[in-house]
Amino acid sequence: MGNETFLPKISGKNLAKITDDWDFLFAILDLYYDEMEKNGEKSVFSRVNDHQAILLIFNDLYGQVTNGGFIQLIYNGYGFSVFESEFINLLEPIGIAKIQNILERAKIFYEKYREKFENVNRENWDDFAALYEECPEFEKLDEEFYEVMDAEVSILKNFVEKNLSDFVTIVA
Repeated sequence: MGNETFLPKISGKNLAKITDDWDFLFAILDLYYDEMEKNGEKSVFSRVNDHQAILLIFNDLYGQVTNGGFIQLIYNGYGFSVFESEFINLLEPIGIAKIQNILERAKIFYEKYREKFENVNRENWDDFAALYEECPEFEKLDEEFYEVMDAEVSILKNFVEKNLSDFVTIVA
């Protein structure tokens, strides 16, 4: 099966009925995660285009930041895909400018504190909790993220909808 782009099949009729932004995005994301569960993450990540990568990384970003802020995102190992890839630069053309701006500022602190995160004792919950005090700059960025995230998710949903053929194969 070569290395062609992963484009799972989805019913266009069913997708058209979904009005909630996240329900729409997860109708697509779930197909990716089902494939990862069956055949491993690499089976999908080795075959995604830039637009698919944005959707997957954005979902991780949103899930981590809304759960424990940027500190949790970095602690849980997502700093690489968010801050060390083309992800931030790919957001602007889509129109996700506010989160892009927040991420550009968060990246400065990510780089400033990278060693601290790499060396934290992962067996000790208190060491994780201490990161919130030791890296206070992230708190303001978390708050900014919460203020703009719903509007930015709508922008992402509209982008996916306009570029569906980059994400899925539509079937009857």
